[in-house]
Amino acid sequence: MVWMLKNADEVEAIKELNTISDRAAAIVGAAILETRIETALKILLFDHAKAPKVSVHDDMFRASGPLGSFSAKINLGFMLGIYTSDSWRDMDYIREIRNSFAHKISTKEFTTQRIKDLCFNLKSFEKYLMPYGSNAPNPPIDRMTIFEKDLQEQLSDPRKRYLLCIRTFVTALGGAFMFAGHQDSKVRLPYGPKQSRQKPLF
Repeated sequence: MVWMLKNADEVEAIKELNTISDRAAAIVGAAILETRIETALKILLFDHAKAPKVSVHDDMFRASGPLGSFSAKINLGFMLGIYTSDSWRDMDYIREIRNSFAHKISTKEFTTQRIKDLCFNLKSFEKYLMPYGSNAPNPPIDRMTIFEKDLQEQLSDPRKRYLLCIRTFVTALGGAFMFAGHQDSKVRLPYGPKQSRQKPLF
């Protein structure tokens, strides 16, 4: 499974995903997605220094701030038109899975029935995936496509399905926002202070 990574912290986190427990994988995977959403939001929203080393972003995105929670970030990303209602719903399932592992001692594995059910409720990301190989059909030209080996095996395993969904969303966010903010960027953001509303990224 290949990830589009942005910094050393993400690289180290991804390296851990194949070896850590189900509980840790659920929490780390969601943390990577939350960080990508926050990065996208900060690119789209104006910032202003309120004091030395303190900005509006710092206040809004601090842990106890209005945009400090995973839920608030997910909701605002949808409200800004970054992703569709289907992707928004799946992100909320990811949040629920993360919270169950983080806050319920009884949730230990992805095979726990409630967690398994939530993982198989993750749907929207599947349309961006295609099997890797010479017999793979031509991908649609109007959307992102990710080629995966053993795709059906990954989709049928709740842990792998969960992480594949997260990776799809992380890839979509990273590809669109990686160069945003640079003057020579050709990226067209979905919505922002200087942009008109556009089609959601995914």
